[in-house]
Amino acid sequence: MVVLVWRFVLLLSAVVGGISGLPFRKAADGEEVSDYVVAFKPEYVVTKILEQVSRQFDLLKRPPRVDYVYDHVLNGLGLSDVNSETLEWLKKQDYVAYVEESHEFTADSGPCITVSPTNQQDYTPDDAQVNWGLDRITERAFTNTYSFDPSGTAYGTVIYVMDSGIRCSHDQFDDTARCDDDFFKYSGAPNYVDSFGHGTQVAGIAAADDLGAATCATIKNVKIADSSGTSDLSKIIAGLNAIAAHVTANNRGNNCVIVISFSGAHDASLNTTITDVTDDDCVIVSSAGNGQSVVPVYPAGYSVTNTKVIAVGNTNKQDKLHCASNHGSWVNIYAPGSNLFTPHKTDDDDIVSVKGTSFSAAIAGGGAAIVLQETGVDASNLRQKLIDRATLDKIKELPANTNSHNRLLYVGTV
Repeated sequence: MVVLVWRFVLLLSAVVGGISGLPFRKAADGEEVSDYVVAFKPEYVVTKILEQVSRQFDLLKRPPRVDYVYDHVLNGLGLSDVNSETLEWLKKQDYVAYVEESHEFTADSGPCITVSPTNQQDYTPDDAQVNWGLDRITERAFTNTYSFDPSGTAYGTVIYVMDSGIRCSHDQFDDTARCDDDFFKYSGAPNYVDSFGHGTQVAGIAAADDLGAATCATIKNVKIADSSGTSDLSKIIAGLNAIAAHVTANNRGNNCVIVISFSGAHDASLNTTITDVTDDDCVIVSSAGNGQSVVPVYPAGYSVTNTKVIAVGNTNKQDKLHCASNHGSWVNIYAPGSNLFTPHKTDDDDIVSVKGTSFSAAIAGGGAAIVLQETGVDASNLRQKLIDRATLDKIKELPANTNSHNRLLYVGTV
């Protein structure tokens, strides 16, 4: 096994000053096309008029392709291969509330550096140097002696990891059959495999056997990003639609934690979708982003208006705010996210060290599942429960005059 160091900064290419949408691209016939999210008016239920709308599409000079039907969130469609003529036609239809370009979300990863070759038997899960993050969230003061003792196991909770896929065959997910690797994949994805790595890493920190927080939670693979770590608005909404459908069909409300480690700008369709899925009593734990800024990014920024969204910033082993982490009054809580060890995509025993608010959100997602199971608190009160339990005033180097909350995640015994 090779231990690797990865650095991830999950940001859109232009968080400050707005986001450019997906550019028009050349279709096979040379025409310029792009992808869009179409939100229907409430009185036009997508499942009831889909056949009629599809017939209308077929009459167009260049029919768009329907990639997604959003029937549990938003009430609309995800379309691809839309040319400018079709776009203008869509905007004029009675059933259309609005149309938004499917903005691109990109995971920006730093260099992958081999630290040292090792093997699984050399790995010691109760090493405070390896599992310092787990140790920290169950201690009021860091002792450098491993003592991860959470207040619950998260048994019965479901953590939906919206990312690049999960290597569920990894040894760290091997103790139980609780990693569902084929739950959802975006339209056009060749398989459910994590060919980028980030999703496996996030899932591992949230709930791996030795390296994760919620060791008894069920993990669902919600693949919304490709092999380059790229996703877009329509894929993210489709993943949330699949989660909402599953929660409704299986009565999973109040046992549902969604980890989203992507950051971007506000979209009306994303805001509506987040509201719809949290109305199903799911909690969204989202990375605050790595822009060294107080400006909200989304979906974490919806924490300002939605109490079931938890925005998470990043601290290091010295209890310092990580230099890249966003902060400000909209960030609800901070959690370890620097030099955390977690499973990797390449082999079933590979472990990597990672940094970023992505992984702070992951450990907080596991922590949220623990508190859900232990306390039985409902989804609307979970964020406040985490805030009430947080270790206060331990985080150093939080910039002054930013109204940042000095709260460190704590899921130990109370």
